[in-house]
Amino acid sequence: MRIVKKVIFIVIGIVLLLISVAIGIAGYFEDHAKQIIIEELNQRLDQKKARLEIEDINLSLLKKFPYASLDFKNSILKINTASSHGERATFPDTLFSFEHIYLEFNIRDLFEKNYSIKAVELKNGKVHYSIDEKGNDHTDIWNIPTDSTSSNFRFLLKKLLLK
Repeated sequence: MRIVKKVIFIVIGIVLLLISVAIGIAGYFEDHAKQIIIEELNQRLDQKKARLEIEDINLSLLKKFPYASLDFKNSILKINTASSHGERATFPDTLFSFEHIYLEFNIRDLFEKNYSIKAVELKNGKVHYSIDEKGNDHTDIWNIPTDSTSSNFRFLLKKLLLK
């Protein structure tokens, strides 16, 4: 019975140690990962056509294990509805809103500081797709990068999950 108790305490100790290490690694790398990904999203999103609003971003190594994940909480993508005739840009039309958007990548990417998004999970949200009277669908909001070799951020999606 004593041996069983020792084994149980050792296993619990190892699990708690691993969880503590994972939380520490996430805390250490969170700011850098957020900075790289936010900069890249801002470069790729045409700021004249759309604006992404995010309440909070958190890095977790455990929530989507075996991947590390950035959790974009309460994200809203608003589309500019002003015409190109010099009107002031307004963003009343929402293209999508999600309670959580998880960008998932290998934990190794944190150490290499080179992020390849392998999976995206969209949770508890809505997509509002519409076409105006001229047939425009308002989804042409992304700038296509001309040189992807210099970026520390890539989309190599293997999975897109809508919940």
